[in-house]
Amino acid sequence: YAILTADSGVSAITSGIYGNEARQGVDFPAVVYTVVSSVPQNSKSGFNAYISRVQCSCYATTYEGSVALCKAVVTALADKELGTYGGLLTHSIKLDSTQDFTDDAGIDGAYHIAADFFIHYING
Repeated sequence: YAILTADSGVSAITSGIYGNEARQGVDFPAVVYTVVSSVPQNSKSGFNAYISRVQCSCYATTYEGSVALCKAVVTALADKELGTYGGLLTHSIKLDSTQDFTDDAGIDGAYHIAADFFIHYING
């Protein structure tokens, strides 16, 4: 969240960045991020290192808009180096994949592209 809200490329497109879900009626474009999994990494000092897979779903009213938002999110997050983001010492953020979605039962008039990232960090 901290990286996305501070990034000028993302904020030029949207201020709508939500964790886990966006409530009905939010304005598009919007990003919804979800932690898909967090796997602890065992070390001599215990389980304080993690690898999390985080999915950023990019929604817009046009396909081109969702592509532009997804590119901005990928540029903001991919290949981040060692730093503290959102209070966590982060070793790296790597893009895993992107995927276009169509969902006939989903949000009318919205296009959705998801970008998945692996985040390596220390918790504690």
